[in-house]
Amino acid sequence: SELRRRAAAIVQEREAGLLHLAMHEPETELPNRRALLSELTRMRQGDSSAVAVIVFGVDRYAAMRAAIGYGLSNEVVREIAARLLRTCRESRVAHLSTGVLGLVLRRPDLAALQAEVEALEALNPAYRVQGFAVDAFLRLGVAYAEGPGFDAEALVEQATTALDECRRLDRRRLVFDSAAFPDPDLNLSLMSDLRQGLERGELSLHYQPKARAEDGCIVGAEALLRWRHPDRGPIRPDVFISAAEETGAIRELTEWTIRRALGDVEQLQWAGRRLLVSVNISGRLLGDQAFRDFVLATIEGGPGDLCFEITETAVIENPAAAVEAIAAFRKAGVKISIDDYGVGLSSLSYLKLLEADELKLDRSLAASAHQGRRDRLIVRSTIELAHGLGMSVVGEGVETPEAQAALAELGCDLVQGYLIARPLPLADLLDFLDAQAKPDVTAAA
Repeated sequence: SELRRRAAAIVQEREAGLLHLAMHEPETELPNRRALLSELTRMRQGDSSAVAVIVFGVDRYAAMRAAIGYGLSNEVVREIAARLLRTCRESRVAHLSTGVLGLVLRRPDLAALQAEVEALEALNPAYRVQGFAVDAFLRLGVAYAEGPGFDAEALVEQATTALDECRRLDRRRLVFDSAAFPDPDLNLSLMSDLRQGLERGELSLHYQPKARAEDGCIVGAEALLRWRHPDRGPIRPDVFISAAEETGAIRELTEWTIRRALGDVEQLQWAGRRLLVSVNISGRLLGDQAFRDFVLATIEGGPGDLCFEITETAVIENPAAAVEAIAAFRKAGVKISIDDYGVGLSSLSYLKLLEADELKLDRSLAASAHQGRRDRLIVRSTIELAHGLGMSVVGEGVETPEAQAALAELGCDLVQGYLIARPLPLADLLDFLDAQAKPDVTAAA
């Protein structure tokens, strides 16, 4: 009987060891993906409170591992996991893959979950491992579920997809899972519908006016794509434009936009209205010779009054090709605007590199123009720098008279935002311009 007892104990110990190996990552000894899914499956049987899966990616993990070695890198991952557990009570952390951790949170409702997730975005990146100081910055992808019965595997996949999107956006540190990240099959279906929609006239351009900051006179407009799907209704621009970039359909979509914008510029001129119309250009297209040839052939002998809005991040992948394309567009008469300046790491070197006609202050920068002395100083310095480089300056996202007045006082040339007007179809834009041009009889009286 003693032998049987010892044999049973050995078997039990071996089974426990095998179970531990199956549920833990060998390099860090942290629970693994299987353990995380097991925890989520257990939660499916619980109450109706909300559950979140947060997937953390360590920025530049491969470079860190090359610099400090595998052992210390694994120690950093363990320290991150320990800090997450201290920060989030009653949570489960798992090591999902190289440089990637997963965290499960359960809270009473989505509002409580979201508040805790947003607090995690500001987690201190400084760690001290075996006497070495290491900074480990994290990006977060998040997926939610409410109530029991959710799909555990799908929730982890959604959070992982959100992290992938966060990395793709580069300047973002936190992305919540949403309909903006559909599965690949849906992307392909959407792109097939988009091509048909272009032929059937389902897409249109709306125009958001740009006004002079000093007097509100409309001098330009940004062309914004809109799509009303016959079955799904309005599709958000960030959804179908993002899908078009990922599936290679962005050139076709942008070429359609440019042709339509040029046609609308002609209609504006026939109506006696001369506006500089801006079109957003994806960074994927700046190095595309076929797209460049299309632009140069299309605008030749056209009505002019065309501007391309390009983000600094669009230039990062291939600066030489981007600079060459921008120079060719400017030579052909197209104005160039640097969009979203003030987001993330806006680089002075890119302002020096890019020959542009316009600088658009991101809404986060423009909105701070009247909030404090330091904010005003930053905005004023940026405007003076742009003017020194020969660029006019546009303040985006202007929603209050105070913001417009502050930007005008600081030397900003143009403003754009809901205070001026929401995006309008061409016919409504013409009516808006006519109404603005009419004298205010009541005020005169």
